[in-house]
Amino acid sequence: MRFDFDIHAFEELPVCIGMQVLKEGKCLLSKDDDALHDLAPKTVQEFEDFKLRYEDYLEVILYR
Repeated sequence: MRFDFDIHAFEELPVCIGMQVLKEGKCLLSKDDDALHDLAPKTVQEFEDFKLRYEDYLEVILYR
């Protein structure tokens, strides 16, 4: 049996990956659940602030 894991400290992830983790990921280990729950809305806000630039970047990459 093979398991595929990609383990990172959430705080060190790029904001777009952090959003993907919040939507699709699963927390395997948390030493402080309260801090984790505080971090989620901050990540969402950072992504919302970054979203327009990210979408512009994707448009340039996809439609070269």
